[in-house]
Amino acid sequence: MNPDEVKISKSVIFRFVGFVRPYLRLVVGAALMGIGKFTLPLAFPFAFKYVIDGLVTSPPKFDHITRMIDGWCVELSGFAGYSITPTNKLAALSIVMLALYALQSLASFRICKSFRIRFSIRIRAGRSSRACSTTFSKQMNW
Repeated sequence: MNPDEVKISKSVIFRFVGFVRPYLRLVVGAALMGIGKFTLPLAFPFAFKYVIDGLVTSPPKFDHITRMIDGWCVELSGFAGYSITPTNKLAALSIVMLALYALQSLASFRICKSFRIRFSIRIRAGRSSRACSTTFSKQMNW
């Protein structure tokens, strides 16, 4: 066995990965929810812009993004079986925004759960470091 391999395998990052491995699914999920939590609020100004430029003003002033949102609202209204009116488009947009709020609250919950994971990892790593320091002290006859 090469001495360099032993040094690499006992490095801090590999020991840390060993502590994280049981929680890997939760860590990845919390990271994705964190990304979602901080990017979902960007949808709300676009929705407000669509309401003002597409539903309130006459005639509607569509740019690329408001035209795309309008297409989604038309599809959702048609899918629900309603006529394509500004009121039904607003209802479809409201339902989608409510779903996004629910998704954002789920993201906040998952991030809070990740704090519990970090605490558990910190406890396990602390136990390991105490065991290492005790072993080191015994080896040095301190």
